Amino acid sequence: MGFDLDRFAEPVDPDLKCKLCSKVLEEPLSTPCGHVFCAGCLLPWAVQRRLCPLQCQPISAKELHQVLPLRSLIQKLEIKCDYSPRGCGRTVRLHQLAAHVEMCDYSPARCRHKGCPEVLSLKDVDAHMRESCELTFGALIQVLRIFMSRIKMINSRLIGNNILSVLGT
Repeated sequence: MGFDLDRFAEPVDPDLKCKLCSKVLEEPLSTPCGHVFCAGCLLPWAVQRRLCPLQCQPISAKELHQVLPLRSLIQKLEIKCDYSPRGCGRTVRLHQLAAHVEMCDYSPARCRHKGCPEVLSLKDVDAHMRESCELTFGALIQVLRIFMSRIKMINSRLIGNNILSVLGT
């Protein structure tokens, strides 16, 4: 299915693009006639249509071959992090992308307080838990103080009403 062109740090050579999806080749496969496509694009095509996508000759899935030197070349391209839309400015070689994404400060992460629905960037979770999570210990104490003051107010009203009813009878 290929890699989006706008994710790459530099313009990509047209020979590294899949003719089916127009993206940078992902797991390139070669047809017997020498055309190269993404595995995710070519395999379903070959199974359904049994013809090279450029319509030059019949093909079968058994005849398709990996193009390892081309794959190696593509793996060396500089690509933006998956989380660049969330603010990550890193670019890494494609073969390093999975390792970077796994530890990226901008990857989405849930607050670790049970019941908190917040999803933040990994780098912001600790600060959120300390300072703004509604389920922090400090926030719970504040809520308890509010409830205690309300209980005291209700209690004084009840006591006042009881005194009045005792005096009135």
